[in-house]
Amino acid sequence: MDGSKFDNRDRPATDIYLQLVKKHHCPKSTEGTPRTLTELKIYWELLDWEKHPILIFYEEAKPQGFSQTFLDFLDRFDATICLITDSPHPTIPTFSPQDPHLIQTIITWLQRTILET
Repeated sequence: MDGSKFDNRDRPATDIYLQLVKKHHCPKSTEGTPRTLTELKIYWELLDWEKHPILIFYEEAKPQGFSQTFLDFLDRFDATICLITDSPHPTIPTFSPQDPHLIQTIITWLQRTILET
């Protein structure tokens, strides 16, 4: 998900939800659009996943880095998540956009991660 398109970098719940519904064909929430990251987490946990969902966050245009508020939330979010950024995170898997083998590096990480679950 392109974090550079978040309207509110500290509170991107609505933007993430809209991308999940519009671009990734997740069902709409029966409780309305999540406005907070906590509401988004509840929506995510109530989805009946047939596959193993993966969230990859990156910034395509004018990278500013992800806010600490958002990173703290992601750290508690129960999902397979990684970041593509030049700012490493101590607990969230992070991959550099400068990595010449970025796609293969992420695929290798995913294979290890999914096998562990």
